[in-house]
Amino acid sequence: MFQLLETQLNFRKKKDNFLIPNGVALNQAIREHIFSIVVSVATKIVLCIIGTPGQSKTLSFQIVLQNLQGPQLSPKEFCKRLPSTDPFFYLGSKYSRSDDIATVFDRAIRRELHYEENRMDTRCVVFLDEAGLPDENKMVLKVLHSYLDDSKVAFIAVSNKLFDAANANRMMCVYRSLPSEDDQMTLAYGCCLGKKYPNDQVQPYLNYIITGLCKGYRQVLKSPDIPRIFHDRDFIYMLRELRFELSTPAMDMRTMTDPILLINGITPLSLLRALENNFNGIKRSEFEILVKVFFDSIQHQCGHQFDFKLPQKHDYRNTITILRDSMMLDPLKRRQYGRYKLVIDESEDESASRLLYQVGILDPNTTTEFRMSDFIDDVNNELRNAEILSTIKLCMERGKTISMINTQRIHGSLYDVFNQNFSIMATGETRKIFSKVAFGPKTLDVPVHEEFQCIVHIKRSEFKDIPAPFLSRFQKYSLSIDDFYRIQLEKLPMNMKNILNNVERKVQSFIDHYGKQHFYGLTDSSLCSILLSFIKLKSYEHQLTPSDSNLEEQKEEATTNAVTTDPQYIPQSLHQPQSLPTFEDPVSSWLCMNYVYDQEHFNLENFVQLLVTTQNTNTITTKVTIYTRTSSYILGLNERTKSHLFTNDNSSRIDILNLSVINNEIDLREKFDLFKNDKQQDVLIIVINAKHGTNREHIPYVRELIDKTECTNNILNNLDSFSSDNIMHLRTMKQQQQFLRKYFIMLLHSPSQEIFNQSYYPSIYLYDWDFYFFDTCTPNTAFHLQKMLSILCSSSKRSIEERQQQTTNDNVLCDLNVLFDESIWEFCSRLEILMKELPLELKKSNAYDFYERNTNIAKRVNCLKQIIQKCPQFQQRIVNTYHEHLSKNNHSMFKLIYETAKQILCGQRFDGLVDSIHLQITKSFTNFMSYVLKNIVNDYALTSLWKTSTNGFESMLNLIDYLSFESANNQGDDIYNQKQNIAIQVITHYSYIPLTPLFHLFHQRIETYANELKINNLLQHTHSYI
Repeated sequence: MFQLLETQLNFRKKKDNFLIPNGVALNQAIREHIFSIVVSVATKIVLCIIGTPGQSKTLSFQIVLQNLQGPQLSPKEFCKRLPSTDPFFYLGSKYSRSDDIATVFDRAIRRELHYEENRMDTRCVVFLDEAGLPDENKMVLKVLHSYLDDSKVAFIAVSNKLFDAANANRMMCVYRSLPSEDDQMTLAYGCCLGKKYPNDQVQPYLNYIITGLCKGYRQVLKSPDIPRIFHDRDFIYMLRELRFELSTPAMDMRTMTDPILLINGITPLSLLRALENNFNGIKRSEFEILVKVFFDSIQHQCGHQFDFKLPQKHDYRNTITILRDSMMLDPLKRRQYGRYKLVIDESEDESASRLLYQVGILDPNTTTEFRMSDFIDDVNNELRNAEILSTIKLCMERGKTISMINTQRIHGSLYDVFNQNFSIMATGETRKIFSKVAFGPKTLDVPVHEEFQCIVHIKRSEFKDIPAPFLSRFQKYSLSIDDFYRIQLEKLPMNMKNILNNVERKVQSFIDHYGKQHFYGLTDSSLCSILLSFIKLKSYEHQLTPSDSNLEEQKEEATTNAVTTDPQYIPQSLHQPQSLPTFEDPVSSWLCMNYVYDQEHFNLENFVQLLVTTQNTNTITTKVTIYTRTSSYILGLNERTKSHLFTNDNSSRIDILNLSVINNEIDLREKFDLFKNDKQQDVLIIVINAKHGTNREHIPYVRELIDKTECTNNILNNLDSFSSDNIMHLRTMKQQQQFLRKYFIMLLHSPSQEIFNQSYYPSIYLYDWDFYFFDTCTPNTAFHLQKMLSILCSSSKRSIEERQQQTTNDNVLCDLNVLFDESIWEFCSRLEILMKELPLELKKSNAYDFYERNTNIAKRVNCLKQIIQKCPQFQQRIVNTYHEHLSKNNHSMFKLIYETAKQILCGQRFDGLVDSIHLQITKSFTNFMSYVLKNIVNDYALTSLWKTSTNGFESMLNLIDYLSFESANNQGDDIYNQKQNIAIQVITHYSYIPLTPLFHLFHQRIETYANELKINNLLQHTHSYI
């Protein structure tokens, strides 16, 4: 059977039987694919070809289509005896639907019936490309069962993985394993040399190189140090590039029937260039390992006969240069070995897509950008997808360059385009190229201009989820902010280079000293983005006019110091306040001063006020991203609640957009247009839930929309960036309308656990964006924020203790008078009254409702407040007593802040520093209040409280045993870790109301003093006896 099959394969592979395109190596894979496809078409046997990307599965089907065109049009006599084919294409993707597949089959079946009725020898073939991509969980391919059982039309599927058993049992499956060494050599000879393998006419030098390339490629696929992102298609295109770069006669390549007439050899530099174009998209260190694998393999084959030297460091090109050179290829070279580009953005915020314009790789005049949103209504918007595909179709026809960002939903429709699977139609001197574009279940042949180019952008975090068939279709390039910064740095004068290198070193040292983990949102790209913005602004360029070398060094040092102390270039606005108290060196004191007095990190309304009142036109900030914790205050921010959350002066100028209520990009753009055209509102706050799986994926889209809106609105105020010809026109426009600068704030809130785990959207300081971390956004009138900040700014703990010795009322960071009412509510909610019968005289007092068992909490609170309001000195006396209580126990606020900050850093607390401190002080004061009030309400003492004079208050409160409270609360040396869910029972020692308030406490105090006297007398007698 095997010999019979091999005989048939050898017969079918003869060029007399099939027309094989130039440059296609007729290896074992193509032979088997062509044979099985022809059998499937002729007999309507369902076929599935399974293999890794780049094994010529789709190419084999295209070869069969070109050959099986009926008795009149088939190019070979053998093919004229076979039926012609009428293909129906469907491109699979993870967005494929069962209904679309069924539609394609139904169309093919109707066409097949038409051919049978008219006795036409034509087979309808449903070709399902990338059949392994549809989502298995949705069981998209289950619709195939009935069609495969009937076999009314021929069906051929190609996939990179096995089908499920239900479908596989209905098919003839051809599994394509990895090519053998001989098969790979056949492929390499055909792609690189245009010759059969083996071939004695090939120079030994070239044979060694080709053999080394094949063995090196197999080692790359197995190497643990190189990511598994490369496939046979990358290897094939590398061989094509080497073939084209080989020396050929000086004649027009377009007129050559066999372009490989003379071969001089493959040089190390040409191989390096081919590897840079086709085996990129990885780290520089990994790429160098890959290059070494290929060169070592070639050198091993050459032995001592030839020296194939490994390239030097200076021979390598940077990624941007590689991409630029590849984009500038002429159409001939691009058609031979060029592929479309896949840009892997390391910054995670799609910055690379815009930086490509800045470095000149993309021209805004010839480039059309496509960006899709992920809002819930847009994900399944087929009309929007068709609109974008139609625009892409026009760009393909006109030869424009397209840049595709977040367009995964339409990638499946363009798989043939990405694969450059073109059909060529030539009539005389006219030559047209066509490719297939899928519009749902329909597939159209679209003309492709030879100047057409495509760049697809993805984020590094998405890279692992990209299917292998899609990945293998592109030349891959990994771009980071660092790459763009190094390119710009090389273009600067030497003195500017020295300044920026010194700035980079000092700022990095600053970050390393305090710990990168203390700067929320700071990534490896953040510092480079700051330096890139510095190059753009050239804020200190006027200082660089040296007249001699010494003066030059002095000015470079002065400029470096100026930059490194400028908060604009130090990412201290991202510093988390819990790390500030842990540093006690002088630099930390300077950091605290800048953090506290030059910036706002605790109050959103104050920040907005500072933002819009800044008049320094050189460093004006209009776009800000704020990181903060999710809170009820943040969740409540919207257009309806802004008047309650902001003062009247600010609420009228602020517009709030909560992204959670936006369902599609049209609604979002309408909101931005309304804000842009509003003549009163100048601050737009976009509230975004940055938690994973929520609105986080919308952030790049919103940021890009902010950039466009800010540019079109605030452009009139930036006349210096325009030529003199446009300035007068802009000034005339400015006179015709009153200019209102617009400010944009992206408020990104995340759960505290994600903030602790450093899960954030990266801070990239490009395009005039600024970034801040807010410990809290909630305005709190009860918390003395400035007092806490002054403590943070103190240079040492000792100065705090000295300040506390001067005054006792400065010990507390909260306004205890504001907390007083909260403490009353807390006390009454914990209160338990067990007395079944109350004294008769209690009914005549104001305290009756308080002691009544059936009284609700609100009424009991109101009753207690009325009694206390009749003696206002009582409240102040309790507050003063609490201050004295803290002072005696020497619980410094610095220690409280320090310990709280340490607990947050260690993950023991997830709340912010301000909220944690406020919560602890509130607990402490509430427990103190509960202890005092518990003693006061016992024995019906409230009935006579309002009658007591000021001296009476003093006497009553002095009877309370505070030492017992301190002893109970000082367990673990932390008075702030108290449980507030313990019930408080009202105790009555008497069946009547004592005439003396707190008589029982008075009796206990006398008894305590008596016991102390007895003990002292006993100790004196004991000493006398000894």
